[in-house]
Amino acid sequence: MRGLLRFLIVVQLVAGVTLAVTMEPEPEAADVQTAGSTTSSTAAPAATTTAVRAVATTAPKPTITTTTAPPRLKPTPSGKYAYRLQTTAEGKTKTTKGTWAYFSARETDGELRQMMLDSTEDDSDGLIWTRVTHAWRPDGLYLQSFREEGTDGTNNECDVEPDLLVAPSPLVVGKKWTSTTACPGYDPPLQFEATSAVLRTDQIAVGGKRVAVYVIETRGRVPVDGAEARFHDIAYFNVDLGFSVRDETTYSSDVPGSGSEKETYELLSLTPTPMDKTTTTTAPS
Repeated sequence: MRGLLRFLIVVQLVAGVTLAVTMEPEPEAADVQTAGSTTSSTAAPAATTTAVRAVATTAPKPTITTTTAPPRLKPTPSGKYAYRLQTTAEGKTKTTKGTWAYFSARETDGELRQMMLDSTEDDSDGLIWTRVTHAWRPDGLYLQSFREEGTDGTNNECDVEPDLLVAPSPLVVGKKWTSTTACPGYDPPLQFEATSAVLRTDQIAVGGKRVAVYVIETRGRVPVDGAEARFHDIAYFNVDLGFSVRDETTYSSDVPGSGSEKETYELLSLTPTPMDKTTTTTAPS
């Protein structure tokens, strides 16, 4: 999820975006079944001259199959979450830290929406803010808009229209979906195509604790001047937090003068620190 957002910024998708999402049929969860026990016995035939010894039979043990309903997504608990970002490009690796400040979800136009402020301290670029708005809907988590500002003069903005599916709800291993986006604010318009899939469940360490995650893979491409920029992201999505606690993203491009880059976001602690007035007032407006 983090990598996808960064990719949209990198390729300058900073205007209204048109999106079509096609969902493949969701695998049906198995019903709960309880197999009843059966007992069989055979009575000895009556006889006047021969005694017949009774033979005892043991009934098979009942077989019980249970299933757990796939988890549905819910808003992220409000607070500030610290993360580490490692970037590798041209053989050099740089590590920076930042925070994801999640504000409380609010009902707007009949749906739950939540704003997140991503702030990163960069030695070369200064302080960079990215304000992101998500919508929590019965069928999944959607990206609605983002705006990036920086002390270096950076100013990118995108109102996603219609919204981009980030993760489906409920989360089911094997779920796949495709996304096709366009940015009509550019001449020519930039187009973004991607395929996503929930690969498996797993556990990873966050702040010394093991946490359950769903592993989501996304591959995308954007045509640029007869070439294309490519994106490959592995997101480790935690249902309780409502976001990916780790993202491993690789960017590559055929555009002359550009190369490849790898970014890894890692959440440092599962416990957020409380929001404060400074955090609220420093959000780009």
